[in-house]
Amino acid sequence: MSALSRQTTSDQVADEIRRQIWCGELRAGDRLTQEDLAAAMNVSRIPVREALIVLAGEGAIHMAPHRGAFVEALSEASVADHYDLFGHVDGFALRRAIERSSSEDRGALAAEMLGVAEVADPVVMQRHVISARRQFHELGGSRRFGAVARGMVGLVPGNFFVEVPGSVEVAQRRLPEVGRAVAAGKAEAAVEAYEAMLQEHSELVRTALRARGVLQ
Repeated sequence: MSALSRQTTSDQVADEIRRQIWCGELRAGDRLTQEDLAAAMNVSRIPVREALIVLAGEGAIHMAPHRGAFVEALSEASVADHYDLFGHVDGFALRRAIERSSSEDRGALAAEMLGVAEVADPVVMQRHVISARRQFHELGGSRRFGAVARGMVGLVPGNFFVEVPGSVEVAQRRLPEVGRAVAAGKAEAAVEAYEAMLQEHSELVRTALRARGVLQ
C-alpha cells in the first residue's frame, strides 16, 4: 500500500482503495480496517471512515455491523451491469441534449466527438471524452439529473484509456459515429452508437480484470 501525505483527502483514500481492487491487491472478502488503512496511508481515521462510506455507497465494499468493511466480489455480471447502468444514464443525457440544444451547441458537441478519430494518445483521448461527456450532460441535464450523474463512479481508477488495453481504438471508431448522429440531430442513433461503445469497453474491462484474476 503506497503511503499518502497527511493532507490526503477522503477522495484520495477512496481512489487508492479502488486502485488496489482494480490491480488485484485487494480481493473479494478482504477485510478493511480503519486502523490499518490509516496507518498504511499515513492519515487519520476520519478520511478513511469517510472513504469507506463512499465506497460502500458505490457497492465496491460492504459494511458488516460490528465486523468492519469487506471488499465486494467483482463478477462478469456486476461489471456488465455497471456499464449498462452508465449507458442508461449517459444515454438519457445524450438524448435530452440533442432534443433540447441549439444547432450551434450540437455542432460543438459533434466536433468534440469527431475530433477523436485520429487521437492515439490515451491522455488526450481521456481529455476529449471527459469534455464531450460534460458537454452533453450540461446540455441535456437538470439539477436532479446532475445529482444522479455525479454519483456514477467508474470501475477503472486513473486514466481509463491507459489502464484498459484496446479502449483507445474503440473510442476512435465509436465516438465519431456518435458525433455524426449528434450533428444530424438523430437522438436514437446517437444513443445506440454511444451504448455500443460502452458495451465494447465493458468487455475490455472484463478482459483486463480476468487477466488480473480479479473476476469471480
